[in-house]
Amino acid sequence: MAEIIKGVARALEFPFIFKASYDKANRTAIRSFRGPGHQRGSSHSEKIKDQLNVPILTDVHETADVSKVAEVADILQIPAFLSRQTDLVLRRR
Repeated sequence: MAEIIKGVARALEFPFIFKASYDKANRTAIRSFRGPGHQRGSSHSEKIKDQLNVPILTDVHETADVSKVAEVADILQIPAFLSRQTDLVLRRR
């Protein structure tokens, strides 16, 4: 998927940043799939980043995730539903 999107973006001369979520913590249905988790998600993201030479963006949901996720992701995004979480907004590597 990332390879195809990168090709389309290149053809359109449009910048491309790959976004994937390792945990969709905002699911309202408790049995909904939340994602592959940090370890598998980071592994997938790192592979995409290395093979396609594209920057990676992902959400972070807790302050404890920031350092681990920043090892792979180029951009950390705070989801809208967490945007008022002061500790998360202020957390640095």
